[in-house]
Amino acid sequence: MKFIKEHSYDITKLLINQLAMTVFGLVLSLAFNANDTLLLLVSIFSVCFHAVIVYTVLWDLGSKDGVKGRARGLVPDYLCGLKIGLLANAINALLAVLMLIGTIIALSSGQPGALYNIAHTTASLLEATFLGIVKAVSTGIGGRTYITETVLYFLAIIPTTAAATLGYIMGYLDKRIFSRFQSTPRQ
Repeated sequence: MKFIKEHSYDITKLLINQLAMTVFGLVLSLAFNANDTLLLLVSIFSVCFHAVIVYTVLWDLGSKDGVKGRARGLVPDYLCGLKIGLLANAINALLAVLMLIGTIIALSSGQPGALYNIAHTTASLLEATFLGIVKAVSTGIGGRTYITETVLYFLAIIPTTAAATLGYIMGYLDKRIFSRFQSTPRQ
């Protein structure tokens, strides 16, 4: 609970970023929905773009914590980014779990039911950047299946959580991935 209180600002910032990416993903998905190849490419771009945003947010936090940690001689918590990433993805994970329960119900009754449909629709909206990937994979294996889409929405948590973890660690260590693109101060 203490961790959540200390990092509520960062978790909220990631949630707001996800909402912005939802709008971005929906606009791109609607614009490119007619062409499956372009929709897939736009979806991959959107996921990568979202991961870069998450990376930079957590890099800043890791950098601040690194300065404090080195000054005070604290033991680094390299899992801080992972924890924040997982907490920021808690809603996505909950929706994936509800989809899993709905999938189990669908497999036993033959009908997806309201639980799966509501969770799937909500997950599709919140994770709109993945719509092209979900459509491509579902189509590629023979059409939409409850199991495939449920697994994909569980996997959708990985890119941003990995970016959060890597961003925090790199920030803490004051290492830069994007150093080529940063300007150097004039002397």
